[in-house]
Amino acid sequence: MLLPEVEYARPSSVQEALGLLSEYEGARPLAGGQTLVNVMKARAAAPDVLVDLQDLDELKGIDGRRVILVFTDGDDTESKKMSLGRVIERARADEVMIYAIGLESRYFNGQTQVRTKPDSGLRKIADETGGGYFELTKASELAPTFTKVAQELHSQYVIGFTPTQLDNRVHKLAVKMKQPGMTARARRSYVAAGDKATISK
Repeated sequence: MLLPEVEYARPSSVQEALGLLSEYEGARPLAGGQTLVNVMKARAAAPDVLVDLQDLDELKGIDGRRVILVFTDGDDTESKKMSLGRVIERARADEVMIYAIGLESRYFNGQTQVRTKPDSGLRKIADETGGGYFELTKASELAPTFTKVAQELHSQYVIGFTPTQLDNRVHKLAVKMKQPGMTARARRSYVAAGDKATISK
């Protein structure tokens, strides 16, 4: 599916980027991932201007929480060199939270109607890294789901602690809520790495 027509801007500084994002109400940042592009292809988002932040040196090497949002409409048929376990290991080592959105799709292959289900590994990746998994049946559900993810990310608490032993090994982790009916989104394991004095989730 082709992308809708959109204006493209490549600012040379953070100040210029902020100016563009505030000047145009329909402007959206493009920071190197493919999620926004996929959402645009699905016609779930139609920004007026794309502001490319990928080449801004001022944004490189910034510490902080790292979140990946994965959007797919079918099984993973391309990842031949990276297994599900390796993805989880990499996310654990880099302390990355992964949110996954799977969209069920239907199409005619020339002979019959085909129904695709999102890759079954998406939920496991999200659960293991402390993110969330959402499985949708309609493209119209994408926009409210992205809004829900954004709201979650803006209302999360960060809990930190120092492991008693920095042994560079993987340790299991469980966060439980005292209040009935409440569920914590937290990663299920961490690496007690010697170069990371504080582990957060």
